[in-house]
Amino acid sequence: MSSATTVPSVSATYNFATINDVVDLTFNQLLGINNSNVMAGYYGSGADATHPNVGFLMTPPAYTTAPVNGNFPKAVQTQDICINNAGQYGGFYVDAAGATHGFVHTADGAFTAVDAPAPASMTQVLGLNDGGYAVGFFVGSDGNNYGFSYNIQMASFFNITPPGCTSTTATGTNNHGDVVGFCDTAAGTTVSWVANAGAFSTFSVPGANASMAFGVSNARQVVGSYVDAAGAEHGFVGTAAASGTGVAVDVATISTLDHPAAVGGTTLNGANDAGLVVGFYVDANGNTNGLLATPGGAGAVSVEGGTATVVTASMSATLTSASTGTKTATGSVASSASTAASSSSSSKSAAAPVKRRLDAPLACLLLFLTAMILAV
Repeated sequence: MSSATTVPSVSATYNFATINDVVDLTFNQLLGINNSNVMAGYYGSGADATHPNVGFLMTPPAYTTAPVNGNFPKAVQTQDICINNAGQYGGFYVDAAGATHGFVHTADGAFTAVDAPAPASMTQVLGLNDGGYAVGFFVGSDGNNYGFSYNIQMASFFNITPPGCTSTTATGTNNHGDVVGFCDTAAGTTVSWVANAGAFSTFSVPGANASMAFGVSNARQVVGSYVDAAGAEHGFVGTAAASGTGVAVDVATISTLDHPAAVGGTTLNGANDAGLVVGFYVDANGNTNGLLATPGGAGAVSVEGGTATVVTASMSATLTSASTGTKTATGSVASSASTAASSSSSSKSAAAPVKRRLDAPLACLLLFLTAMILAV
């Protein structure tokens, strides 16, 4: 895809793989990857009863074995969005009543529901580091997004509030305590931000109408998407570095990274310390496909076996989980993000125009999936 911005492209220096679950080839998103190259994501657009959101974990090296079922127990829809190096993962789910909750799946095999206290109307977990912190956002009574960092062990929330922002989404974190995300400003623009120890720095892709950072690795590679002046969506990669009392992204390090087969946009959501990047793109048929981009290639669309597209074996049809149990956390919200950031907190993202936020699942889908759950 051509871009109306002045941002250089590095797409020719990556190898790309399209990785989808065979259950639903019309809609797949890969959203998180750890240093073992295990990827978190989901299939199904959630648009109707035949395409529910179903979370999964995909494992290397070939990604052709059946994905691990990553659904929250008894949920009618689940999106797995982030995964750390211990194999813990998080995301959000929709219950039978239509409410959206964040969750983490911890090392002891238990799912923990993560709900910001009232008056929050929904909560999503979008990022997870190795230090016991998750990041995400909740929707307040005013309809705006509020970013947070969450201490998993203490079940405590910390607000993340970049100066000058009216609606904030925290989307990614790393082991340095860096947190990235995006926000709407009073001027009506959407900008990206990076924070550490309570110090914030905003940045935008040069020439873009909107910039959204979605992930940050321990190597401080930042990934996300932007909308160019022509209205097209592109993936981007950049680099964060220490700056003064915090961290910042030098816009000179930002480059476009688009899947070669994308005609409807590319979104990059996660990266590991080796520089492997995951996300999704829309192809010429209108299907949303998971992508894995590996640096050092020659621009060819390929994967280990030389195959352009990897279609995995089917997951189990059941929407219930083999988890050892569930827990619920609805801790209190602190007034500052500095405590969490200095203790290795982070963030991740999802909100309009991001495609993975669920606002109101259709009534027919809820009725259909509720009946399935009650029948098992």
